[in-house]
Amino acid sequence: MNIAPVILEGEPIPALLDSGSQISSCTEELAHHLWLDIQPLTGLALHGVGCSSIPYIGYVDAHLQLLDPVNWEGDIILLVLPRANTPCILSTCVLQQVQAEVPMDRWHLPNGIMQ
Repeated sequence: MNIAPVILEGEPIPALLDSGSQISSCTEELAHHLWLDIQPLTGLALHGVGCSSIPYIGYVDAHLQLLDPVNWEGDIILLVLPRANTPCILSTCVLQQVQAEVPMDRWHLPNGIMQ
């Protein structure tokens, strides 16, 4: 797995860099721990692998700082999930946002994480 140390709202946490995911997320526990204001979200149907339904609570705006594989910071939106195997998952959208601002030759990525 591609776990990277990130700083979310000033707190270091492990995050999964998931180039196969289209949605960035955090757990409800992490959102409460960081005192993030969970905004309601309705009418969104999410499905994962095998068309399994993905429950969600809402979303949060958060400030993210990446230290590795690249030095970057900015504001992102995270879907809040009741629970997950990883407290924070950063999707293709976040990775593409970072890639648009920081040339790939300044990244330190394992082979095959992004193309």
